[in-house]
Formats: sequence, structure tokens, C-alpha cells
Amino acid sequence: MNRRIRSRRVIHNAWMFLVLLHGCVTGCSLVISSIFNVRDFGATGDGRTADTRAIQAAVEACREAGGGTVLFTAGTYVTGTFRIYGRMTLRLEAGSVILASPDTSLYGLQSAFGLSGASSFGVSGSGAGRRTGVIVAKDAEEITITGQGVLDGNGNSFFDFQRPHLALDFDPALTRQGSLLANPRYCLDDGPFLAKAGWNDRPGTMAIFWNCGRVRLEGVTIRNAPNWTVHFQNCDDVDVTGVTIRNSFLLPNDDGIDVYDSRNVRISDCLIHSGDDCIAVIGSENVAVSNCVFRSRSAGIRIGYGTNDVRNCVFQNVVIDTSNRGVGIFVRGRGSIENVLFSNVTIRTRLVNGSWWGRGEPIHISVLRYGGVAESGRIRNVRFSNVSAEGENGVVLYGFREGSIEDVALDGVGIRMTTGPNGLLAGGNFDLRPSEKMETSVFKHDIPGVFARFVRGLRLRDVEVDWPDAPLDYFSNGIRCERVSDLVIDGFAGRQASRSGEAVRLDSCGNVTVRNCVVKNGTDVFLTSTRSEGEPFLSGNDLRNSLKPVLRN
Repeated sequence: MNRRIRSRRVIHNAWMFLVLLHGCVTGCSLVISSIFNVRDFGATGDGRTADTRAIQAAVEACREAGGGTVLFTAGTYVTGTFRIYGRMTLRLEAGSVILASPDTSLYGLQSAFGLSGASSFGVSGSGAGRRTGVIVAKDAEEITITGQGVLDGNGNSFFDFQRPHLALDFDPALTRQGSLLANPRYCLDDGPFLAKAGWNDRPGTMAIFWNCGRVRLEGVTIRNAPNWTVHFQNCDDVDVTGVTIRNSFLLPNDDGIDVYDSRNVRISDCLIHSGDDCIAVIGSENVAVSNCVFRSRSAGIRIGYGTNDVRNCVFQNVVIDTSNRGVGIFVRGRGSIENVLFSNVTIRTRLVNGSWWGRGEPIHISVLRYGGVAESGRIRNVRFSNVSAEGENGVVLYGFREGSIEDVALDGVGIRMTTGPNGLLAGGNFDLRPSEKMETSVFKHDIPGVFARFVRGLRLRDVEVDWPDAPLDYFSNGIRCERVSDLVIDGFAGRQASRSGEAVRLDSCGNVTVRNCVVKNGTDVFLTSTRSEGEPFLSGNDLRNSLKPVLRN
């Protein structure tokens, strides 16, 4: 009886082995048939020959098979625009480089792909100009770009590094420096520079995902973009993980990642260096950015400008290093911005020359009318917590009317004001571009540690401002508020920049509470309140280091 059982078991196990072996062989053949090596379709990878047709042929074969992996083995593949589709993975093996061709005729027109209608002012499609870049995906689901290879935009090939790009979007006469500001002879070090073929004919965004879902970018390196680097337009369920973007700091519009009108976007563990904004979020919701390092000639993080709302965004564990602006939040149209949280952020800014937007602010929040819009949106419910900021400008919150900015909190924010080599050439101004009026584009203004105008519901808790030993003459108050209502200053530590003046200056403010503050050595007047509604409520403040505690006019 036992022999029979053992015999049956042997027969059963042998039969199962054959089934599994057949399944393995069948499965392996399916895996093999789902990999499309671009070299099998004629790509040379020699760094000279244009491989665009071969790459597109591999992609089309993958598409006809119902999806799979388009494989780039080690080599340099020169290409113009190619389109990818759903259920498709581009795998860039170590040593592989997809190199953008210097021949602009190899790049498609955005109109040919139906890429138009982006909601940002001044942008009719993707990036600056009329062309696409290297990779285009439209109306597709389940796309992955992964591997240890490189996507190289060959950006320097398309620019003239002897001709600065100078924008006429402000009046130099209104600035502290006059005609010296953004003067061409001071711009060759910082850029930006002009495109050789003109604004419209350089290649466009390197990788465009338009109306796509379940998109993954993992591990790849993208460098030298001549325009925007990665653009998600009307996408849903996006993951960007472990991606490195290294662009030139001298080229205009080479944004790192642009998220337009998209939902459920996660960006983590990335390093992004770019001349323009590292991350831009416009008209999108449910965006989470974490564990990233940014460096830019514009903003490390930029939110806003669009006609659709931005809501429910979280940025945490972020380093913004040596940028022209740290965080910029802008409303310039109908779209509002709400429910945005920043936590555990380190920001270091510096002033640069040239036509870059920004004046070294670690945090900039502004609302202005723009683009002929009768009623612009609002910014509300924005939180900054545990932020360390160092730079040549202070925090700027600038609204154009009552209620345009509301419910903003700075909690545990340290601001260390510094001076640098461009302070006299570029500092002492506010930069609110884009603006319909020259008077509110770039204009002369003293620089407080924190400046707020037309904000309703402002909470400054445990904010500290430190000044350099030799402050510039345009540095002023620790905190200055104009037309701010429902203001709470709790636990402020600091003083004014120079020997005289006020640590805190309030003009035309209402419902003000100032408590638990500690003035530092060298404080002249702790607080001045002018034309305010009612007296500020003062409680628990340590004013022993102030020569004149409170002045009221």
C-alpha cells in the first residue's frame, strides 16, 4: 500500500514538473517577445547617426504587441522627437544615453501632436516655443521610464553664450539701481542667454506626458535640457522617484518638473538643478513632494499662475540650495491656491543678475491682477513649519486688495539675512513679475525680515530674524505689516537691521496680538503702530533690550 502511494506521488510530481517547466518556457518566451531592443530595429548607438526612425520603429512594434519594454543598451542614441504609448516601459540600461540631436528639423511641432491649451499665462502648449522635445506621450495609460541611463537634451548646442536674454518687463527707473539693474555687462556670469534659432525653433520640452495616467519615472538621469525638462499635463497618478535632473543654470525656461492641471502626483528622492523653476505646480491637486534637493536661478518650488485652482499640496524634507528664490506662490488669474503645507525645509538664496524673476526671497507669496482678468483668485490656508532660511532678502507676502491672501502661518521659521557680491547691483527691490503695471513689476523697496501687505489672518509664531554685522542700508525692520488684519505675532525674536528704527512696524493693521516676544540686543523701538484699528494687544513680551518699547501714532 505504501509503495502504491509513493508511486502515485512520484508520477504526480513528475507531471507537475513538466507542467511547471512548460509554463516557465512559455512565460520566458513571452518575456523575451515583450522586449524590443532598439538596436534590433537598426539603431546604431554610435553618438553620430540619427536613430530616430529606428527608435520609433521599436516603439511601434511594442505597441502592436500590446505593450512591453523598449530597451536601450549601452551606447549613445542621437534622436529627435519620438512618441511612446500606453502599457510601455522605456528602459535605459547603465551606459545608455538618449542624446537630443542638434538638428532642429528632427523635432515635431506641438500642433502636430495636439499639444495645446495649457492653462498658464503665456503658455499655449508645453514649454517655450512651438516645437516638442524628445519624448511625447499623449492619451496613454501605464507608462514607465526607468533605468540607470541618461536622457541628454544637448541644451548648450542651441544657445549663444555671448548674447544675454534681457526681458523688457520692468522699468529700470523704478528700481534702486536704475539702468544698472540687469545691465548686459553684468549678466554674462548669471545668464540667461538667447537661443540661436530664436524663441520658437529650439527644441521643446524633453519629455511630455499629456492626458496620461499611471506614469512612472524611476532612477533615470536627465540633463542639459534646452527647454522644460518634464511636463505632466492633465495627468493622474504620477510617480517620480529617484530621478536626477542636471540642467544649465544659464538657460531660460529649463524648468525641472512642471505639473499642470494634474492630480495625485508624488515626487520623491530627486535632485534637480535648473536655470528656471525646479518644480512648478499649476492648476493641480493632491501633490506630494518629499526628500528632494533643489537648486535654481529662479524658484526651487513655484506654485500658481494658472486659471485652475491648486489645492492640497504637501512639501516636506526639502533642501533648496543657492537659488534666486526659495518658494514662490503666485495668483495671477482666476485660479486660487489653498491648503498648502511646507515642513522641514532648508532654504538658501542669493541675488543674481540678469532677467531671472526673483530677488533672493526665501518665501514669496503674492496676488496681483494679470492678463485682463477682472477678478483674480485668492491664496489661503498656507502653512510653513520648521523652516531654516538664509538669504539676501526676506519673506514677502504681497496682496493687492483686502482678502486676496488669507490664513497664512509661519511657525518655527528662522531667517538669517546675509549680504553677497550682487547686493548693490540687484538688491533693495521687490520683484512681483508678472504684473500688468510697471509700478508693481520690479521696484525699489526697503527689505524687512518679514513683509506682509493685505493679508487677513496672519500667524507668525516663533519667527526669528538675524541681521549681518554690516547690514546694507536698505535692510529695515524685523517684521513690517501693512493693511494686515487678524494678526498674531507670538514668540518673535529679533530687532531692526540698523541702529535706529523699529523691530516691528505695523501700518493700518487691525485686531493685532503681540505676545511672548523677546527683543535682541541693539533694539531701538520694539513696536510702532500707525493708523491702526484699535490698540495692539500686548502680553508676556520681554522688552528689556529695547530702548523704546512701544510707539503709537
